[in-house]
Amino acid sequence: MRSLIKIDLVRIFKDKLFLIATIITGAFSVFTPLLYKLLFSLLDTDGIEGAGSSMFTPSARDMFFTSFTPGNNLGLIVPIFVTIILCKDFSWGTVRNKLISGKRRWEVFLSTFISCSVTMCAFMLTHALLSLAVSLIFFDYGVAFNLAELGYMLLSTLLELLVYVLISALISFFSVLTRKAGVAVVLYFAMNFFFSIVGSITMIVSSLLSEADAAYAIVTFLDRANIFTSSVIGGGVSYSLSDILYVLVPTLVGSALLVLLGIKLFSKKDLK
Repeated sequence: MRSLIKIDLVRIFKDKLFLIATIITGAFSVFTPLLYKLLFSLLDTDGIEGAGSSMFTPSARDMFFTSFTPGNNLGLIVPIFVTIILCKDFSWGTVRNKLISGKRRWEVFLSTFISCSVTMCAFMLTHALLSLAVSLIFFDYGVAFNLAELGYMLLSTLLELLVYVLISALISFFSVLTRKAGVAVVLYFAMNFFFSIVGSITMIVSSLLSEADAAYAIVTFLDRANIFTSSVIGGGVSYSLSDILYVLVPTLVGSALLVLLGIKLFSKKDLK
């Protein structure tokens, strides 16, 4: 299994699309903070702050957490490149060669999922750290940076990466299901778009309801459990147990189910 994962990672790293995705990652990390700085300079944020609306001033902390959002910028682009690379295994006959060499189907799928997760998490973590570094040149961090904040940031980063493990399981499943990059990308976009729309609706509805309303608990639950538009991660200064469970349960359970379904589906696939 270890050798299979190593082979998959090397193949991904050598792919030209990986280089393109790396360049795009660096570009987004640098130019997004620059654009925010330019925008708020044009809007004269000093005047806005003087009017008592300092909440509109961006912070490096906010940009760090925003960079992980699955529905924004790199969160939409990287899965496209990774999905195309994964589907090349089928179009180039790489999967058949692995099976002929004696690898079992569950090993092939699991290796695909793990290498996909490593790649996705590496891209998003690099993007977030670069965005934070560049943002600190132009903006304040936003809150006092102490040990408590460091712990909060590290835990938040772990939770964000678990989201991308789930996304990796999702696109690995779609890649095996369709074996065609275009169809797999469309399916992922449809899934992302659906949950983003649901998240926008539940967020608006929950803000209009009071805690006394019967639907408030249901809408709030749907809003907080939606990892594509999670308001839990990076939305405060500490986490409660329920906050962590809102992220852990859908990511871990969802990833496990998708991997199991992917292995079952792949075991029955005709690769001729």
